[in-house]
Amino acid sequence: MKKEGFVYRTAKSSHTRWYHELLSEDPITISGNDGDHAQKYLEKQINQKLAKLKRIKEGK
Repeated sequence: MKKEGFVYRTAKSSHTRWYHELLSEDPITISGNDGDHAQKYLEKQINQKLAKLKRIKEGK
């Protein structure tokens, strides 16, 4: 996420909210700690956001 330009802010408990300047209205909330395995729904959500970001950067 950091590599793609996302920054995070801590939220309640072990949650983090990831923001990107081009997707500022649509942050991603991730539960768990670094190194934990992501749930399938979360992997899907992250991949969708990365695809959306790629389309924005390409101007489509």
